[in-house]
Amino acid sequence: MTKDKEIILVVDDENSIVNSLTRLLRREGFHPISAISGHEGLELLKKIETPVALIISDQRMPEMTGDQFLEKAKELAPEALRFLLTGHADMDTLIAAINKGQVHRYIAKPWNDKDIVMQVSQAIEHFNIIKENKSLHELAHRQNQELINLNRQLEKKVTERGRVLLKAHEELKTTLLDGFRLIISVVEMLNPSFGEYLNHVSVLSERVGRDMGLDKDMRSQIKLAGMFHDIGLVGMPESLLIKDKTEMDPDEYQLYIQHPYLMAICFESTPQLAQISKIIISHHENVDGSGYPNGLKGEEIPIGSRIIAAVSDYCRIVDTWPTDPSQIHQKVTKRYGSDMMDQLTATESEALLKEVATAILIKGSGRRYDVTVIKSLERVLTMLQSEPPKPTKLALNDLKEGMILAEAILLKNGESIMNKGIRLNQRLIESLEKLLSYGRISDQVSVFTENNV
Repeated sequence: MTKDKEIILVVDDENSIVNSLTRLLRREGFHPISAISGHEGLELLKKIETPVALIISDQRMPEMTGDQFLEKAKELAPEALRFLLTGHADMDTLIAAINKGQVHRYIAKPWNDKDIVMQVSQAIEHFNIIKENKSLHELAHRQNQELINLNRQLEKKVTERGRVLLKAHEELKTTLLDGFRLIISVVEMLNPSFGEYLNHVSVLSERVGRDMGLDKDMRSQIKLAGMFHDIGLVGMPESLLIKDKTEMDPDEYQLYIQHPYLMAICFESTPQLAQISKIIISHHENVDGSGYPNGLKGEEIPIGSRIIAAVSDYCRIVDTWPTDPSQIHQKVTKRYGSDMMDQLTATESEALLKEVATAILIKGSGRRYDVTVIKSLERVLTMLQSEPPKPTKLALNDLKEGMILAEAILLKNGESIMNKGIRLNQRLIESLEKLLSYGRISDQVSVFTENNV
């Protein structure tokens, strides 16, 4: 990322704060511009031609407060991330602004230079990922419009022309999915363990859907939603990726509960993917109505959301919890009491984590989780334990689309370039073949085929 390509707007009625913050950002290689009032900031947003990536505004300003300014700025620059500079006395206003979607993050005054630079860097990185995703959506939309026009021209043509249309539609669908895989590849490079967790949720959710008898289209939606359900956490403090909700302070929790919206908004822009957006938004709803954001209960919650709620909590435990048995015991005892810990029998860390995750799901069945989903997940986990998928070692020229990496692919210097769990497509296979021709990777790859995943 080149920092000076992205514009940051700083708004504060105190010149000393504006000068201090812009000087800090410019020194770190960013491109800040400034305004000394909300009205001046809005005029800047109307005139500026280059999209603004981030807006940082003070809360206490005369004539127009920070949250009022950011609400209006959202209409002029909807893609820009919005930070609010605030003191402790402004917390009620801050929480209201976060709930209305006007503020993505707040910065307490006085700020720490190192911390604010880190948060701005994460925001710019998040903005670029969203911008890349929008470009892919626009490309898919243009291709979809071309496909619609082609369909009108071919309505009176022979059956052979109809087959051409079907192929074009499949290619469009492939292009769209390739775009989503690109986003996941970026996430996997930035945070390999988080990418592996998302892959685990995606694959296991699809297996549960299959066990429950859901049709292929619904399973595909659930699989894609599982892959992206927590992408909104990217750009937030990294601690939120591994913290339990019970361990978060109020500010962290208020920030955390916004994450389902961030990725859902991207899916809403494409009509064919609107159902995936609903699945993502509702994956923190509880079947007893105590969840968020809408307090849905029972079958009001989409079946995909109910599946991902259970599977993601299971995977979060087995993939992100500490592996030391003593730390696992301490974590379980703190959250659920010694009674649950006394019921566990496993001693090896991997088996213990799976036993803990299963016990927690069963404990929450009927309150947090759908009873039918939990029973299905138990069946799938039992089957995977008794008949674990067996990877196959293949030469690169034997790889086929749809195969899934059973092990990460490493460069000869040991650096990982592709994580396990990635489903191969033709472009990825061609990229691996190029790396092999340069002598950078081994010819042997461990994969799962479609039939043994």
